Amino acid sequence: MSDDGVRPARVRMLHLGAGAFFRAHTAVFTEDAHAGDPAGERWGVAAVAHSSPAVVRALRARDGRYGVLELGGGTARGRIVGAVREAHVAAEEPAAVRARLADPEVTVVTVTVTEAGYHHDPVTRRLRAHDPDLQADLAGDPHRTVVGLLVAGLGDRAAAGAPGLSVLVCDNVDDGGPLLAGLVAEFCARTGRGALADWVAEHVRFPTTVVDRIVPSPDERARALVREHLGWADEASVVSETHRQWVITDDLAAPRPAWERAGALLVPDAGPWARAKLRLVNAPHTALALLGGLRGHTTVAGAMADAGLAAAVTALLDEELVPTVPAVPRLDPDATARSSLARFADPALAHPLAQIAADTSLKIGPRLLAPALELRRAGRAPVGIAAVLGAWVYALRHAAALPRDPHAPRLVAAAATDDPVRAVLGLDDLVPAELGHDREFLALVTEAHDRLVTDGTPREDTSWT
Repeated sequence: MSDDGVRPARVRMLHLGAGAFFRAHTAVFTEDAHAGDPAGERWGVAAVAHSSPAVVRALRARDGRYGVLELGGGTARGRIVGAVREAHVAAEEPAAVRARLADPEVTVVTVTVTEAGYHHDPVTRRLRAHDPDLQADLAGDPHRTVVGLLVAGLGDRAAAGAPGLSVLVCDNVDDGGPLLAGLVAEFCARTGRGALADWVAEHVRFPTTVVDRIVPSPDERARALVREHLGWADEASVVSETHRQWVITDDLAAPRPAWERAGALLVPDAGPWARAKLRLVNAPHTALALLGGLRGHTTVAGAMADAGLAAAVTALLDEELVPTVPAVPRLDPDATARSSLARFADPALAHPLAQIAADTSLKIGPRLLAPALELRRAGRAPVGIAAVLGAWVYALRHAAALPRDPHAPRLVAAAATDDPVRAVLGLDDLVPAELGHDREFLALVTEAHDRLVTDGTPREDTSWT
């Protein structure tokens, strides 16, 4: 049961992607939105997993309740969260999910499906035309993608005459709200649903949001810690760090939870916040994953304990990432960078590098390529970013195993050529052409790649397992 023993009476919010991050972040913010207003309405959430029934079974077994254990600084603080009122598997229950999307009582949809879940090209920010799941959705049921499911549900909502709603992207993508709005409009155009596109443009808002909380994928260690500290056993419980942040563009179409009571920031434009967070938190995370994985480390804290890696990531932040962060009110880039490094070094979470290294081809754009492009336009040589990209190409060419990536076959084939750096960075749907054809930048990445091949530090039998 939630901390005060009161559970929400009805579902007002739908969440697509019922993974660990949602359970430790968005659901917690939503439950805490009644703080300071005990008589106010508590928002119940319908949580939707894409295709895996395990979490849904676990949530249903405990009436939507699960444990969250916050670790950090040698302390542990736990709670039972009760914001989830129902749970569904979209692949098995598409009609139930569509019904919630059309429900006039539901006025907020939040989304965490990872970068790969939007089925888009990171450079063009358009739908991947040849993606088999997308092609299936464009042809009709069943709904395999979040965009296809949203369009179907919004179509039901429009047909029922229900009011508009707000769709909040809570993934680490640059300008996620406009991205999803554009993908929905493109899907409507591809399926001849121009009237629905017009309805969505008038009645639905897609505000950009920025989320920040380190939440490792749950494993038996995490569940054991929850049992130890909370005396609570279930398969949906998660551990997280103590830090949490949520910044939301204040452009919502309908009633919402009072997330600001839980510490969320409502700002005129969260876009600069998103770019700052991607460069000050996610970019060094990716650097640690790629460089640390090749040096045999398996966790973020283990990589940070490697003095050489810690120095390299610190220099990357100080020299190339902090200088490219846009001006953001109430945000100090240097202080945020120091905070990120301290968070990474805390061994409490045992955050796997494999989790961060997954889907690298979709992550490097806003995290590393965008600041590299800005530095190149300013006449600077992004040596640190080039070193991380060199490690990525080296891993594609030499590592025994790689984390998942939707573009893995193409990437591995490109890395197997005589000029792997030029071939990988020449994939212009993943890398801006201005960088992929920049001879000086390619030379920097090639030098970093060749250094890994010759200096013997990384071993070809290492992986992120």
